[in-house]
Amino acid sequence: MATALRLPTLKTKIPTLRESAVLALFAALMVAFQVALSVLPNIELVSLLVILLTHRMGLKSLWSIYAFAIVEALLYPSGTWIISYFYVWTVLAVVVTIIRKNGNALLYAIVAAFFGILFGMLCSVPSFIIGGFGYGISWIISGLSFDLIHCVSNLVTVGLLFLPLDRVLARILK
Repeated sequence: MATALRLPTLKTKIPTLRESAVLALFAALMVAFQVALSVLPNIELVSLLVILLTHRMGLKSLWSIYAFAIVEALLYPSGTWIISYFYVWTVLAVVVTIIRKNGNALLYAIVAAFFGILFGMLCSVPSFIIGGFGYGISWIISGLSFDLIHCVSNLVTVGLLFLPLDRVLARILK
């Protein structure tokens, strides 16, 4: 008998002190890795960190995601990407929350790869709203090569690093 897919509830408990420290650490790591790897086109570790954190803490990971998005907005020039950062990483966290009961390293690597290839399309929503259909489509098409790099790099980083980092995070949260 197949089990029904359970959607995450929006009710999340307030993080404990230990969880708050982990959430703050992950937000700082997201910013640090994003800045450090910004010289490379669409190679990032934020997806890995969001997947790790959401796997262990569910939607509490949104605290780190939004802190990361706010700091990024303060660090870099404004643009439509700021809007995208608040919902794109949330989409990844919600997907991981839905599958986390059955989640394993291979499934998360596949999710990360799909997220990488779809990243440009997800970020194009403001472009469609601001510039219309043609502008939105051109945004997607012009970013396809970057999305392909993002796809492959997410597959590799999550595939290689998820298990060892998940063990460390599990110990920290105990």
